[in-house]
Amino acid sequence: MLNKVLIVVRCGTYGIHQSWVNRISGVVDCAMLYYDRPIDEKIEVKYKRFYEGTKLTGIKNFFDENPFLLEEYDFFWLLDDDLYIPLTTVLSVCNFALKYNIMLCAPALTADSYCNHPVTVQNTALYLRGTDFVECMAPLLRADILKDSLEKFQQYPIFGIERFWQYYLWENKEIAYILDFASITHTREMGKGALYKNNENKFSRPIDDDNLAASVYTSNFSKYVNVLFGIKNNFERDLVFGEDLCELCDIGLSEYYKINGTSKRDLLIESARIRDDKFSKCLSFSGVKNITGLKTINTLESDILLRKWSFGEYGSQPWATKIQLIPTGAILGYKNDNESYWKISNGSVCFFNKENQISTVFSQVKYEVDGFLLTGLHYEDENKMYYLKEFSF
Repeated sequence: MLNKVLIVVRCGTYGIHQSWVNRISGVVDCAMLYYDRPIDEKIEVKYKRFYEGTKLTGIKNFFDENPFLLEEYDFFWLLDDDLYIPLTTVLSVCNFALKYNIMLCAPALTADSYCNHPVTVQNTALYLRGTDFVECMAPLLRADILKDSLEKFQQYPIFGIERFWQYYLWENKEIAYILDFASITHTREMGKGALYKNNENKFSRPIDDDNLAASVYTSNFSKYVNVLFGIKNNFERDLVFGEDLCELCDIGLSEYYKINGTSKRDLLIESARIRDDKFSKCLSFSGVKNITGLKTINTLESDILLRKWSFGEYGSQPWATKIQLIPTGAILGYKNDNESYWKISNGSVCFFNKENQISTVFSQVKYEVDGFLLTGLHYEDENKMYYLKEFSF
């Protein structure tokens, strides 16, 4: 199966790829795209080429010259040369992408890595995270998104491509994954490598590249990085999100905080705030269903499951806050015979009593500035209106 994956390394004379590529090339096909000379003849890989330019323009040139490769392989892993990548990580990441037909994913970074975005650091309390952000340092792309990205590599040759990927994912009802079960190490500070120096003044500055892409692709998004949910382990597939996900950040990133301090903790907290109804529908996407095992989830159920709620009678203080409606039908954080369990019935969220009778039908759904509000009449007393209001953390 790994013969359907091509690893593409944009590399130079002083990269550390030499420490791992010969081992990996015996398992997965590799292409070494050099940005300086001489080309290392000791490295045994399937393809070796030389291209000037950035990481992304060099990759575009390679596929322009070898378009048949886009049909020969199903997945392409685009790597920098300052990454240390264990063979176990290669096997784990490739097998995961093949098994679930993932559009876009990347392994997490070890806690001692040079890190540009804290969301990419390995959370040891999680198996993976569903997100709409993958850094262009080490993305593994399915063939369809790579084909549609190649022209953008020329247009946004540095970091702006990450904005395009966010847009592309949501347009195609897909999300990306940061794989906490597999890690790599980034060994060089951003902007310090020869590839940056070789291209200084030849292309736009990284910040300008990013701003240009942002002006085109981010008008529909409330923020840059969204961590939609986490999965705690590979067996039970327990979903965590929002406030609970933030608590696991403190646990799973403790080593990162020891090394780097907690100055970027607020960025991690903010990334887990799902403040947009576009994002919270992700559990209904077919690819996500394969990962979570929640095969029958529709868009309304996805909106419900990825939030916590305040519950009470309309116009009054809530009887309970932080209640959670989970896929089994249980209502966590509130116990009452009239609200024994929940499910979707005739397109509405319904509460049922212990006699299996409907107690409340939340027939009105609004998305407001501060989140979702569901309202509905009590089944036995039409003078009573109950509400579920999204709990903000």
